[in-house]
Amino acid sequence: MYKSVLYTKDLEKTDKVVSGYGKLNLVTDENGKLKVYTNKGQHFYKVVDTDEYVRVRNVTGTKVTLKRNSFVYKSNGKRVSRKLLKKGTKVTVYGGKYKAIKHYRKTAYRIGHNKYVKSVNIKKFKPVE
Repeated sequence: MYKSVLYTKDLEKTDKVVSGYGKLNLVTDENGKLKVYTNKGQHFYKVVDTDEYVRVRNVTGTKVTLKRNSFVYKSNGKRVSRKLLKKGTKVTVYGGKYKAIKHYRKTAYRIGHNKYVKSVNIKKFKPVE
């Protein structure tokens, strides 16, 4: 999960922020699946016992395919390990593209806690709104 701002049902941002990998109780349907609410073309999950919503793409992520071999980086720009993610591997990205690797001024997608993949290594995809 990516750090997320909570919204009201009218899509107005609140002052509350849920930290990445924090716990959230979300509304589910009778089958136990997370219930998705749509407003103005954007998808949200509702937080239990409140009138607050969180964006779907920040919680569940989007499966994407690597278009070339890629290392996994920390936010300080150093590699996590020498292990290489191979071309064609599917990974889950959370949130949108942003400047994550500070020293190299590169954009990246978050794939885990303090783990990033450079955006040039990922095939183009349409993230869940």
